Amino acid sequence: MRGPTRVRALGILQDLSSRRAASPPWHDVRGRRAVAAAPVQVETPEPMAIPPRSSMTASRPTDLRVDAFDPLWAAEVAAWVQTEQDLLWLAPSTEPPLTSRKVVEWVKPGGSAYALCRADGHGPSTLVGYCELNPIRSRTTDLWIGHVVIRPADRGRGYGRFFLRWLSAEALDRRGAERICLVVFPRNAPAIRCYESAGFRRVGEELHRTGASGSSYRLLRYELTQTDYRATAAARPSSFGDRSAP
Repeated sequence: MRGPTRVRALGILQDLSSRRAASPPWHDVRGRRAVAAAPVQVETPEPMAIPPRSSMTASRPTDLRVDAFDPLWAAEVAAWVQTEQDLLWLAPSTEPPLTSRKVVEWVKPGGSAYALCRADGHGPSTLVGYCELNPIRSRTTDLWIGHVVIRPADRGRGYGRFFLRWLSAEALDRRGAERICLVVFPRNAPAIRCYESAGFRRVGEELHRTGASGSSYRLLRYELTQTDYRATAAARPSSFGDRSAP
């Protein structure tokens, strides 16, 4: 190669070498620079926390049934009433202390006492509630609900509402009563909530004079009539009639 031509060729080679050195290392085969993609950060979601089974399902009294009350259980019912205030709110006409004999005497002629029982596995059932349906002498078409009490350890689980709905079906469906009635102290808020949740409506107030001292108490009267009972029939579980006492 001659002098000037060789110099020119060497210059071109040096220029190409300098461009190649200055270029980034990611050239494609066609000489176009590839675009470097920004790194993608993938966040792994934390696993969803599943609450315990006890907090996912509400307590339902599906293992309850109502039986005829055995007088041999009266001592256990009497033990549930732990203070004189409890006895006053449950049975204003009953003088303390509450005994098994007094529990048995709550049932009036022509009335029926019922036991709310809970099935506990394969063992014997546990007594968890007591109540009566008694006739009203002045109104033979009506029935009186007396002494509704739930075992202290089982209160707040909906057992009282279940019991009252069963009693409503017994009185209004199977016995054909026109209405069922009860009274409650105005300050007994838990009992009032239970009665209202079972469909009972407040219809007035009464002054009761009870006990050996002749003390007077203002009580609220609640009723459930055939009309109101039939109006709410669609909302009642059909299983109430399947757990009836003989």
